[in-house]
Amino acid sequence: AGVFGSWLGATILDEKKTRSALWAAMRGLAVAALSYFFLFAVELFVAVLYNDNIDSDGFFRLISVIALTFLIALLVFGWLIAVTGAAAGALLYLFQNKTTESGTNRNSLSDK
Repeated sequence: AGVFGSWLGATILDEKKTRSALWAAMRGLAVAALSYFFLFAVELFVAVLYNDNIDSDGFFRLISVIALTFLIALLVFGWLIAVTGAAAGALLYLFQNKTTESGTNRNSLSDK
């Protein structure tokens, strides 16, 4: 999650790449979705890695159970992940704009 947050989330603060709160919300949604998929991939990797005595039938059963759990959780909590990611992106963009505006106002007052 931290990798995707720093990779995609840092561009929310870049004024050249993110021009509106809507774009920031979309980037926040992308960060949340990629973090969820990354969590699934890591869980799958760890489950396969630490099951030494699993045969090929058990391997596919393990993958199908994890995938089914992932899909059910996506149906139940996917809307929450999407709303939280989009809201975090938009709020981060708005906070960054607010601090940039207040910083330029303070600098312009101190120059006089």
